[in-house]
Amino acid sequence: MMKKILGYIYFYAVYYFLILCGFKLHKVKAWPVLDEGLIRAYIQVGDESGRVIDVKKKDWLGFTGNLKHAFRRRFLIAFRKGYVQRQLLARKGECKRCGLCCYNRKCCFLIRDDDHWDCILHPYKPLNCVHYPVDQKDVDEYGCKGFHFNSIEK
Repeated sequence: MMKKILGYIYFYAVYYFLILCGFKLHKVKAWPVLDEGLIRAYIQVGDESGRVIDVKKKDWLGFTGNLKHAFRRRFLIAFRKGYVQRQLLARKGECKRCGLCCYNRKCCFLIRDDDHWDCILHPYKPLNCVHYPVDQKDVDEYGCKGFHFNSIEK
């Protein structure tokens, strides 16, 4: 019984941590999976088309290790709105669904779908993902092949 309680505590801790990071898990199906007899647990997240991924501890800890770049974008989106709007107007190209931006960040919501990468949270992506790339620095950081900027404004 105690292990089950600890499993649910773990689930909700991870669940709300990811929501605080901007992922709108409350809009998709997410549920805990408790391994029988073990304290470890993980979250399963599913989308409308029935695809399901397991978000385990190593996945979200890997995600937190790459928050430096996400924090930079989040700061710009929150406090430098004019800069972000100018940059989005200067942004050229489109997403090629190569997955480099998410794969290099070790995003646990990225799944392989035939010949391209897809986000299981695509309809509910956080602003950090929606506004990617904000500027040429983002493009260079992740090696994005779909976007470029004609001019970089300060």
